[in-house]
Amino acid sequence: MMEKIRGIYTALCTPVSNGKINGEAMGKLVDFVIENGTAGLVALGGTGEYCALSNEQRVEALRVTIAANRGRVPVVAGIIGPGLPETIEMGNKCKDLGVDAIMVVTPYYVVSSQQGIYDYYRQVMKNVNLPLILYNIPYRTGVNMLPETVERLLDNDDKGQIVGMKECCPNMGQVLELLSKVKDRTSVLTGEEFLFFQEVSCGAQGGILATSNLLPRLWTDLFDLIQAGELGKASEIVIRVTPLLRLIFAESNPGPLKEAMKMIGMDCGDPLLPLLKPSSQLVESLEIELKKLLAWYK
Repeated sequence: MMEKIRGIYTALCTPVSNGKINGEAMGKLVDFVIENGTAGLVALGGTGEYCALSNEQRVEALRVTIAANRGRVPVVAGIIGPGLPETIEMGNKCKDLGVDAIMVVTPYYVVSSQQGIYDYYRQVMKNVNLPLILYNIPYRTGVNMLPETVERLLDNDDKGQIVGMKECCPNMGQVLELLSKVKDRTSVLTGEEFLFFQEVSCGAQGGILATSNLLPRLWTDLFDLIQAGELGKASEIVIRVTPLLRLIFAESNPGPLKEAMKMIGMDCGDPLLPLLKPSSQLVESLEIELKKLLAWYK
């Protein structure tokens, strides 16, 4: 069983070219983030455009990620399916491919009760024999998994399957409640760049971050500084990186992120429909802010 996770896990972009997974670009990206300190890889998921890919593309993306990784760090498969049968089927494909864990988002489109969310995850755990990372992102799914539901899942996790949780709730009060209930029992990892400093300072064990594709060393260094209590140095990095982050998330992820990746020589292609390439004005602003940050952060 996978051990408790910690540090920066990169929520990988999925490089696509002419409708096919670009294995060469994925290999280059995987090497880049690992060489710059990332502790683990999360393939597919939201940043990996899971919902815009066919099943065949999803499997291929995982294959090339695992091959490029060469066993260096854990590989997590992010499953963003809305229904239980699809999630279980994909989870077992992931197991056959050799991933180390799956990250499963709360069921969406239908608005489930907390009991429904609990039962959903229990069925995933029963039917997929892999370590599990819970994933709460209510502003995308319309469903909010409350801290008491997470606590209840852990209370009944006899096999120790739940190794972490990616929390993207923008309500810091809820995040603090979650940390107070479960931070000593499983790894809470933030998925919110803008709350990274606060959450890690309060006990989160790291982050699963989209912009770690672009700035893996910055996020790794920031995590280490906070853990070491160097909050002054950490806060300076946060303040410097914020203008760029605001641009990267000004339009739906990973559109602007993929454009910024091209600026550092990591061409992951364009975002997949229904997402569009970012506006020319945003691209121009991105380039200015990225050059400014990289000139400062060497």
